[in-house]
Amino acid sequence: MLKALGDWDLLPVYAKIAEALKEEIRNGHFRPGDKLPTEEELCKIYSVSRGTVRRAFQILESEGTISKRQGIGSFVKNGSEKISAKSIGLILPYMKYMGADLLLGIEKAIRSFGYHLVFFSSEGNVDLETGIINKLINSDISGIILYTLEGEYNDEGIRRLIASEKPFVLIDRYLPHISTSWIVSDNYNGGYKMTEYLIGKGHRKIGFAIYSEEYYEVTSIRDRKLGYLNAMERYELSPVIIDSYPPMPPQNEEMLRESFNELMEKIVKNIREENLTAIFGINDMTAVRIMRSLLDRGYSVPDDVSVVGFDNIRILRDVGIHLTSVFQDFFNMGFEAGKLIIEKIEDNSNQEDKQISIPVEIREGSTVKSSVKEVMQTREVQDSVMFDVVKGDRKG
Repeated sequence: MLKALGDWDLLPVYAKIAEALKEEIRNGHFRPGDKLPTEEELCKIYSVSRGTVRRAFQILESEGTISKRQGIGSFVKNGSEKISAKSIGLILPYMKYMGADLLLGIEKAIRSFGYHLVFFSSEGNVDLETGIINKLINSDISGIILYTLEGEYNDEGIRRLIASEKPFVLIDRYLPHISTSWIVSDNYNGGYKMTEYLIGKGHRKIGFAIYSEEYYEVTSIRDRKLGYLNAMERYELSPVIIDSYPPMPPQNEEMLRESFNELMEKIVKNIREENLTAIFGINDMTAVRIMRSLLDRGYSVPDDVSVVGFDNIRILRDVGIHLTSVFQDFFNMGFEAGKLIIEKIEDNSNQEDKQISIPVEIREGSTVKSSVKEVMQTREVQDSVMFDVVKGDRKG
């Protein structure tokens, strides 16, 4: 029996349905070859529209989890099905917030060349990621696009990819000690510009809050933090880094909850003792969790504390949260990754590594208040900050 939908991670309902169906497949309730409930049946189970169920099926189909048979229904795919040579593998740790836009961008880039996309989820597990990489290295797949979980001290899968000479491209993050092709957002500039934006609003006491389910500092976090630090240094302000990392895997929900509670205790202490007026969350979900925790503790956002994030994920706006955030163009990231992997596959004579940084911009929401006590009137700050700011009503 399908479980009721939870309220995790602010995922849109169609994504929750897709996750619920995948859980039933993982636990063996639906096996390879089994027919899934019809759209009409799922509409009744979850009290949703047909369009919502259809979007859930589209996610599962794009991931390669199910196949649709015209006029018959949707079936769980056999994991042992042969991967064709005109296919490109995409390995993500999860779909969640950026996955759909990435998929659309990649598919747009590769479709005209006759390639199709095969999705694999590493489920946030480094060992599973390495296993998927090994499987694809030994398959007929033409190339691989990888959002890696691996870090500086755990790069086995990347090194195997390099040794195999299978074309591949990293997305979202890179390994600074290994030369590869990658496509990332301009995390440094995003961190710098958002900090400068807060300074332009009059904030002097700005905390940079890092919370991650990964137990090490990946390059995206490192570059955002460096941008923040350099902006604070430029304007002769004292940085306040507030971080909390969970223990090394295996982890459970209780460990992650304790890690976040530790972060919040540090934030509240800094608000009380250091008079912080703004918190820059390392990503949108961290920022939203901080906002909720501050509200639970009696603080008002933005009247008492301003909060900003990084990602500008669409689903927050869909549920009425208008967070001021750095916009990452995941569609364009996927499109550029698709173009680059095709270039690597089609032009064997030119295998030079390329690094592409996707521009970011600030999207204004309603979570920042000007600090009336200390509004900086410096033209240099105001001009440079406002140049890159886009009002939050614009859709990403």
